[in-house]
This record gives sequence, structure tokens and C-alpha cells, in this order.
Amino acid sequence: LDTYYPTGAYTEQAQLDLMYTRFRQSDYTSAVSTAERFIRLYPNNPPLDYAYYLRGVANMEIGFDSLLRYTSLQQAHRDVGFLRIAYDNFNQLLQKYPNTRYRHDTLQRLQHITQQFAENEINVARFNVKRGAWVGAIQRARWVLEYYPQTPQIPEAIATLGYSYQQLGLNEQAAQYLELLKLNYPSLVSGDQIN
Repeated sequence: LDTYYPTGAYTEQAQLDLMYTRFRQSDYTSAVSTAERFIRLYPNNPPLDYAYYLRGVANMEIGFDSLLRYTSLQQAHRDVGFLRIAYDNFNQLLQKYPNTRYRHDTLQRLQHITQQFAENEINVARFNVKRGAWVGAIQRARWVLEYYPQTPQIPEAIATLGYSYQQLGLNEQAAQYLELLKLNYPSLVSGDQIN
């Protein structure tokens, strides 16, 4: 249909079906390119929000390979480049179509991606703590506090900041984070030491 009848009554629907079929066959790269082509060629099509949505979901799946599905490895501990692209895709969908029927799922996916970003930063902070790169650990933990405040990685980020400042001998800064941990996450503190 796409080859022999490039224009016609069923062309747009054929492109949508092709996009979906490529996604279902786990050919995510082709699904993304088909979605981008559809968005470019048919900007007034009523189900255009579906193309934006499928593009974001396919970009999420590109970075999530079968090794991650069947092991305890985390996507955040690897390259999150495709997650950044998916994040931008979903934000673009919500900007263009704020009342889309995919809104609820898109918001959940954005929340998941944000948690993955925070876990990625904390993972690098853990690596920096392990090798004694305290300034690097502080920068990554501070990034989590500043840009991902509603994520589960916040307690570890605060603990990393306090511990790293203690190791650098900056006791005044360390005391601030130690007090914050005592008030909000007492299980992470024993006496004046951060666990």
C-alpha cells in the first residue's frame, strides 16, 4: 500500500499501522523513524498525538535491551541517552496535546524517567565515593537534590553530601546534612556518623 499508493484515502492509516507493527516487532528504531516521518508529513492528522506518544515509548525501549529484562542490571546504570530523547518526546507531546488520551501514561513514564536520571547520578556519586573523589560525589549528589527533588534517591544524596563533606574535613557543611538526616532519615545516621 505504501509503495504502490503513496497518496490516497488509506495512506495515513497505513503509516500508523506500519508504525505500530514495527513497534510490536521490537524494531524500535524503525518505529521512531516512521513516527517522525508521519509527524512531518501529516501535521493535521487527528491521531497525531499517537505518533508523538509511540515515538517516545519506542525511544524508551531502544535503550532497554533484553539483557536488562532478564537480569538485575538497571537501565540507569548504563547510558541514559535514549531516555533523555524519550523525555523530550513526552514533553513535546504534552506541550502540543495537553488533553491527549495518553496523558496519564505519559506522566507516569516521565516520572519513571526522572527516577532513572536520579539513579544514574547517584550511581556515579557512589562510584566517586568508592574511589575517594569527594568533590565529584558532592557535585552529583547536589545535582540530584536540585533537579530531582521528588525521587527516592534523595536520602542517599543527602547522606552522600554529608559523608563527602566529612571526608573533606568541611565539618560545618557536613553538620548541616547530618542534622537534615537526623530529622528526616534517622536510620541513615548513628551518632555523628553517616552510615
